Amino acid sequence: MNLMLAEINLLLATGRNAEVATALDAAIKKDPKNPSLYMAIGSVNDNLANPKDKNGKDLPKPNNYSEYMSKAESSYKQGLTISPDNYELNYNLGALYFNQAAEMANKAKDIKSTEEYNKAKDAYEKKFKESQPYLEKALENNPNKSEDDASIYEGTLISLKQLYFRIGDMEKYAKIKAKLEQK
Repeated sequence: MNLMLAEINLLLATGRNAEVATALDAAIKKDPKNPSLYMAIGSVNDNLANPKDKNGKDLPKPNNYSEYMSKAESSYKQGLTISPDNYELNYNLGALYFNQAAEMANKAKDIKSTEEYNKAKDAYEKKFKESQPYLEKALENNPNKSEDDASIYEGTLISLKQLYFRIGDMEKYAKIKAKLEQK
């Protein structure tokens, strides 16, 4: 297992995500109760679905975008069945849904028909609400001890602030806004 993890880290460092996914699948077969492996494979599939250039700018989505996103979602959910309070898995699944909703909302802006826009709006609002329990659990369970924890904590606060505003929960919005202002 240590050799497999070393190989995965080397592949990650060299940006060979497709090979990382294969290596992670093999590691999961060897250690199916390790939530970190599900977190890693979910992240790899999310990155394959949403490629970026060396400067962090979005590149065009691949033809199999939906397949990668489905695998990422499934991996995060599998990890959560093992470790339901894992704040990183909760954050990543919540962020995945939140980002999908934001993309749906951006596309809806171009819809001219009121009827079609309202259907699109219902769909993206539902997707935003789908992210809520995961983001809230990520915030609740984040120990906020390391630099990585702090980064995820702040990202969670920012996402929740936007989420609460979008769904009209102004009481929760005000609480999160106050937390962000304390930083």
